[in-house]
Amino acid sequence: MLARAARDAIVPSVRAIFDRHDVTPGLVVSIQTFGSYAANFHPHVHVLLTDGAFTEEGEFLQLP
Repeated sequence: MLARAARDAIVPSVRAIFDRHDVTPGLVVSIQTFGSYAANFHPHVHVLLTDGAFTEEGEFLQLP
């Protein structure tokens, strides 16, 4: 769910930058945890994101 939340935050932002709903960025989401469950559990994500997005036809559009 944490990785999906990261994706759900990023994809609409990239689509808004391009003002297109038919593009999807490439991304890799890695979940990392820190701390212990009892005291200070801190799950978070690290994301590798392409500097653009792919169209449904496979064309890559670079971010402005």
